[in-house]
Formats: sequence, C-alpha cells, structure tokens
Amino acid sequence: MKKNQKGVTRHSEVKEPEISAESFAVMSISTGEMVYSKNPDRKQFISGPERLMCAISVTDNMHDKKEMNNFVTVKEEYIEKDDVFKAGDSVKVKDLLSAMLISGSRSAAFSLADYSLGSQGEFVTYMNNKAKQLELKNTNFTSPALTYDKDQYSSVSDYAVLTRIAMSDDFIKKMSGKKGYKIKTEKGNTISVKNNEELIKDAEKAKKRGYSIFAGIIDDSDNGNINYMLSAINKDIKLVAVTSNIKKENASKEMNKLIKYGFVKVKKTIAVEKNKKAGYALIKNGERTIVPVYTKERAYVYLPPEGSKSLIEKNKVIEKNIKAPLKEGKKVGEYKIYVGDEFQGSVDLIIKKPISTGYFPSKIYISNNAMYISSGLILLIIFLRIERKRRIKRRNRKRRMRRAEKARKIARRELAKENYRKNSERYF
Repeated sequence: MKKNQKGVTRHSEVKEPEISAESFAVMSISTGEMVYSKNPDRKQFISGPERLMCAISVTDNMHDKKEMNNFVTVKEEYIEKDDVFKAGDSVKVKDLLSAMLISGSRSAAFSLADYSLGSQGEFVTYMNNKAKQLELKNTNFTSPALTYDKDQYSSVSDYAVLTRIAMSDDFIKKMSGKKGYKIKTEKGNTISVKNNEELIKDAEKAKKRGYSIFAGIIDDSDNGNINYMLSAINKDIKLVAVTSNIKKENASKEMNKLIKYGFVKVKKTIAVEKNKKAGYALIKNGERTIVPVYTKERAYVYLPPEGSKSLIEKNKVIEKNIKAPLKEGKKVGEYKIYVGDEFQGSVDLIIKKPISTGYFPSKIYISNNAMYISSGLILLIIFLRIERKRRIKRRNRKRRMRRAEKARKIARRELAKENYRKNSERYF
C-alpha cells in the first residue's frame, strides 16, 4: 500500500483484490455501506441465509427471553444421517438455536419452526414476509433449513444485509462465532456440536492479521465449491464479507484479502463517541435510583460524498421500569442513529458501575443516600420540634414564675401598706 508524505495510506491508491468467487459483497456492519462487491444482486442458491433468518424469526416470535429455556422434542421425521440429535431428544430452545447456527443442524431448524409457529409452512411464510420487511429483494425461502431447491435463493448483498441485522442480536452473534458447544438434553445426555474447521483456523489466523472474527458460516455449495460468510472487527469498525461458489483452497486467502481491503476502504464518519455520557436512567429497587448512562462503543455512519454531518440525528431511548440489581455494563437504553430519515443503526447505553438492591423506599425510587438524608432531615425536624416545645415550655414556665413573683411583690407591697395603715391608726 502506498503512503503519502505524512505516512497515511490514501484509499485511492489501494488496489482492489482479485477474487475468484462467482459473486461477493463486503459491507460495513457499522454503517451499512457496501464497500466492495461483484455480482451482488445475482439470485443464486446460497447456504447460510436460512440459518440467520430462521434464528431471527424464532426470536421475533418469542414472548420473552424465558422461552429460551423451554424444552422441544426432536421428531423422528426430522432426523437425518449423521445428525447431532436423535429422535425423541428433548432440548432447550437456546440449544437448538445454537446447534443450528454453529453446525447448520437441519433437525434443529425444523424443530424450531414447529415450536415457533406450529408448522413448517407458517414458519416459512413468516421468513419470507420478514425478508420483504427487511427489503431483501433477491431472497426467497422454501424451508427453514438448508434445502437444495430452485425456489430457495438469495444474493450476496441480501446475505450481507441479513448478517448485519442478525449481528445486532447478542445471542445470534455469540453463537455464530462459537468453535463448539455442549448441549444437555432434558434426560441429562450430552451432545457436542462443532463449527467448521476451516472457519476455526481462519478465526485463529485473523488475530495475527490485525483483526478479529466474531461470526462466520461455511457451507458446501451444490457444485463442490463453498459459500463463506465472515464477520470481523478492527478498531470499532465491523465488516461482513460474503462469497458464493468459491474454491475451498482459495477461500481463506481471498476472504482475508476482502476483509483487509474493506477495513481500508470503508468510510468512517463518527456519529457517537465511546464512553460518552448520555443522560440518566431511573432505577427501581436500587441503592442508587438515578444513575448516569454512557455509550458502550463508538458508532459510525455512512455519509455519501455530498452529505454533511448535519444530517446525522440521534434519538435517545432509555428503558422503562429498570430494576436492580444490575451488573456493571448492563444495557439500559440505546441511541438510535439516523442519517436524514434513514435508520443507520444503534449504540447501546450502559451503566458503568453495578447497582445492588436498595432499602424498602427504593421501590418508589428513593435511593439509600436519599433515604439517609431524608431520615436525617426527619430526625432533625423532630429534634427541632421537640427542642422548640422545650423552649416554649421553659419560656412559659419563666413567664409563670415572673407572674408569680410579680404577684408576690404586689402582695408584699399591699401587706406593707396595710401594716403601715394599722400602725398609723394605733397612734391616734
């Protein structure tokens, strides 16, 4: 790479890498910018999108996160040769999702579809409606699992967009990057699932190349080549690279070229800085009930060449009814970032210090310190009232004593006058 006199690499001088894949796309997860592509909108059978869309659809239809621990029984009709599951295995929803994302388990995908919406047909309809909602114009599903069908297709650009959306879900992101995972059935049996060896090796090599892989999917295509998705991060910038029909022996080398090129070429307009104070959150049941919140990470947006930073808008959303105890780094809200009217993404708002459960008044948002202060004020008020009553009592007693003394003086004067009068009459 050539550098200018100041030692800064100029983007225009970075050569585009030669890639043998039939089609590919490099997209910024951070901003949504399509950085580099070849035949991005070509409809084709690509393995991988069905895993992400199945996971998104399942989580969409959950009432709450507790459903992750519900058990689902794998039907015999869904078991295939060399399947990780056996007919009758009862497995938690989160473990089925993990098996599907890590190993591409078809039986897990079919079981999740039945669990989520009651039938394969209803679930596939939901997947396709979701694709339309996400404006994936070149994508269609006929199955929640990898199925070779002329009517099940996508494009590398749609796959990249879908990956960007899927990676905003912490669970999907975490499981898409796992090397392996151990599942416990309801009966206590252990099932191991493993990711693709090629992906694991590439993730280990990535650290030496200056970036980290946090998610990936590799599947063989119908002509013996492979389809490959990698998501990587380097200095707060996240990228996804997708290739279809690439020779297995070329995949790792060419994916590395795509990712490195993407990190150089991506446009990085900062919308929000990391660790920026973004206001306060109300915490119920907490030792502290009004706490500052901060941005978890730096957020970027893509601005077209003619755009300006004045187009960037940030809408702060703080969660309601947040309850203690809370761990350090707990998400309590987010900045929603727009360029003009177009949603670009969000950045989490977190608390920096843990919050333990407060005393009883914290249920009505009175912190422990506020309770101490208010209790002190109440005691002070009580003390002052008691002291005031004592002062009034002492003052009244003194008044009574003065009045009594005055009355005694008057009585003594009158007695003296009376004695004087009597003595005077005695001499006449």
